[in-house]
Amino acid sequence: MALRVENTRLNPRCADELLAEFLRVIHAHAPDSPLEIDLSALRFIDPYGLITLCLVGRYARTVVPRVNYRMPAAYALRSYLGRVRFAQALDGIEMLGPDLIVDQGREKADSEALMEITRIQAQADVESLLGHIAQRV
Repeated sequence: MALRVENTRLNPRCADELLAEFLRVIHAHAPDSPLEIDLSALRFIDPYGLITLCLVGRYARTVVPRVNYRMPAAYALRSYLGRVRFAQALDGIEMLGPDLIVDQGREKADSEALMEITRIQAQADVESLLGHIAQRV
C-alpha cells in the first residue's frame, strides 16, 4: 500500500491534511503488508512537516511490518534532508529512490541556521539540547 504526498510543499496545512489521510489509510489497510510513503513530488518541507513525517513513520512502524519512504527528486530538498539527518531520525525505515545528499563540506556541527532533528525521550535530552542552543547563541 502507498500513501502519496501530492503537494510540492509540506507546510503546516498540508502536514495536517497528510496526518488525516495517513490515519485513514493506516487503519484501513492490511496489517501484514508494508506501507510506502511517497515524497517524490515534494520540493519543500518546513520544520513542522519534518516532525510530522517522523511521527507518521514512527507510528506506522507500530502497525505494519515495514515502512518505506520514497525520497523526493528535488536535489535541494534531498540536500536539506541530509543536513538535518532525516534518515537517522527515521532509524529502521528504509529510504527508497534517490539518495539523500550529504555534502561533508557543507555539513557543520554547529550550523547557525540549521538544527538537526533531535529525538527527545527524557528531560536530560531537553536540557542537553537547550545547552547546545545556548552555546550557539
